[in-house]
Amino acid sequence: MKSAWQNWTRRSFKMSYFWCSDLISYSLLPSSPPSLPPLPQTEKFHISITFLDYLAQYATYKVWVKPQSEMGFLYGNNIVKSGLGRMTEGIPQYAGVVVFSMTDIPLGFGVAAQPTEVCKDLDPGANVVLHQGDVGEYLRVEDELS
Repeated sequence: MKSAWQNWTRRSFKMSYFWCSDLISYSLLPSSPPSLPPLPQTEKFHISITFLDYLAQYATYKVWVKPQSEMGFLYGNNIVKSGLGRMTEGIPQYAGVVVFSMTDIPLGFGVAAQPTEVCKDLDPGANVVLHQGDVGEYLRVEDELS
């Protein structure tokens, strides 16, 4: 079985990294999304919200939030147990998750504060997903995103 990313390559252009097809030339890179943020010397980077559509397609761990908790997440708050709609099984603690609305629209991404097995027994105010980025961020810091 072929991987969906098999014909894609990470290429760099002016300290930004792009996922693109093997067939795209370097002259087309600035106009070919998606772009990964620049890698500093430590080679650790922060994924920006412009990469959300590609994360959502291939995410292993997914979390769905209830409609009353969507706006809280989009304003930068963590997701608490009472706002959790459902989540995929087997999410380990501190794993990266993609956050969806109940209608399967990707809203952002975060880090699982608790594993799936523990979430079932938590109190309603306990954090389940720690906020990392959301689509509202695009509007808040649009000038800073590349």
